[in-house]
Amino acid sequence: MKKFLRTAAAAAAVVLTAGCTTMEVAQKFNGLPVSEKAATPPTVHMNVSMTGFYFFGCLPIITGSVGSVDKCALFKNTVKVEHAVSVLTREARTQYSCTRIYDLKSNTRTFHLPLLLSIKSVEVSATGTK
Repeated sequence: MKKFLRTAAAAAAVVLTAGCTTMEVAQKFNGLPVSEKAATPPTVHMNVSMTGFYFFGCLPIITGSVGSVDKCALFKNTVKVEHAVSVLTREARTQYSCTRIYDLKSNTRTFHLPLLLSIKSVEVSATGTK
């Protein structure tokens, strides 16, 4: 019985922490240009990741929040490129005062798990300038 409870608690912790929106930022470029497209030096390079757990690959259980970084949403289908780009551009403008982003790239993945579960993830990255 103890083994089952430990396993169930670990599974619940993974489910509750995995479906989130996270953002990683780099601001040190050592004076090097990041792209030939930018007329001004880069301010920040951002990577936004949204993940979520789904039943049958289409019914959302817990997913990343569109409204805030490091938050989760319940029963909302938010793991989409459009939402990740929205989070990235909002954070670039509000947190880092960027007026332009370039080299925007996205990547989507779906992993199918046992028990008719799947994990979807979207990653979007871009470099911002003032």
